Amino acid sequence: MISRYSDPIIFELPPDLQADFDPTNTARPEVSLQVLEILQAGVVLQYRGAAVQPVRIFDLRAVCKFTRDVWEVDAAQPAHDCQECRAGNERAKAFLRANPGKWIGLATVMYSVEWPGEEAGHEREHDAQLDHL
Repeated sequence: MISRYSDPIIFELPPDLQADFDPTNTARPEVSLQVLEILQAGVVLQYRGAAVQPVRIFDLRAVCKFTRDVWEVDAAQPAHDCQECRAGNERAKAFLRANPGKWIGLATVMYSVEWPGEEAGHEREHDAQLDHL
């Protein structure tokens, strides 16, 4: 069975992108590839230790806003209101306050999961917000 998901993910840009990062030019291949790798890893991590493991995760797409502004975190995240997402927002804001000038990404990631067997196509308990801060 195949299910579609949408998850908010907050992440820090890698150090090699921080120095000369231009949020108006994110189509550069080195930026796109590194961001995609971060988001793919974030999606995969959500299933680590789960009772039922996906057969495959595919068709990953993302909408991402890059910011250094603490106030934009609440405006862009979370996609839904829950304790874990609010905690992720607070960690992101604390990171930005402690690291002025650093960039983070606020992403909504859409993807498909192929589950083994008929019984495994259930929704996850929570569309967890991950952060890499």
